[in-house]
Amino acid sequence: MYMPYLMCGYAATVILMLAGCYAIARTLPGLQGLRLLVYALICGLLGVALMATRPFAPAWITILVANGASFACSLLIYCSTAQILDTGASFL
Repeated sequence: MYMPYLMCGYAATVILMLAGCYAIARTLPGLQGLRLLVYALICGLLGVALMATRPFAPAWITILVANGASFACSLLIYCSTAQILDTGASFL
């Protein structure tokens, strides 16, 4: 499977999820945790974009920053889910 096509598909999916979050924010303006979810999706999109540029960009950017953005995406999704479900986010 050709990796840039896979990354473009994932990026398109994340962009559609951001559009869905915008629609949800307009429908339910008081929903808690939606802002964290948007930040998580932006971090995920940044990570995917950096991973897709691995043949062209320096390795420290495409490896360290991309993995950091992906980790931040996972952490923000966890915090967003805990806030939406109205439970305390525990990291232990």
